[in-house]
Amino acid sequence: MIMAHTNGTILEDLALNAEVTGIPNHTDYPVPYSALVDGTLGTRTSKYDCPTTEASKDPHITINLRQEKTITLIVVTASISHRAPNFKSLEIYVGNTGNYAQDSLITTTNTVQSYPISPTVPKGSQSPILLGLAATGQYITFHKTYSSGGSIALCHVQVYGE
Repeated sequence: MIMAHTNGTILEDLALNAEVTGIPNHTDYPVPYSALVDGTLGTRTSKYDCPTTEASKDPHITINLRQEKTITLIVVTASISHRAPNFKSLEIYVGNTGNYAQDSLITTTNTVQSYPISPTVPKGSQSPILLGLAATGQYITFHKTYSSGGSIALCHVQVYGE
């Protein structure tokens, strides 16, 4: 997947077909984590089509970019029907260990002001959430703390940078 950057530079999706790991998939939503980075954008319209973690004390999903990269943009498409509850309080870490306890916390969805996540988003709409950032690392980990609870349900993740 290729995306044009605002300065005219063409960027390639660094996460396309990357290795993705996490805690066990939710038994009701058995879509493999690899679907997050398979490049099939806009085809998943149901919560049953999107990878979802089991609800646990430590839900997390990690994308391995295969080598250290400078990341400038992460584009996340959350599950349509699970947008608000499963994207709320999500922490995003970038680093070289793949362990959120050791990598750098880059942002939380509570601090992102421009993402279109709301309980009022109509079903059937899938607006991507654009997370502009400046980070360097091989791994991107999406994590929820126990206090926020629940699971993580994402449909697509794209990563841009160099």
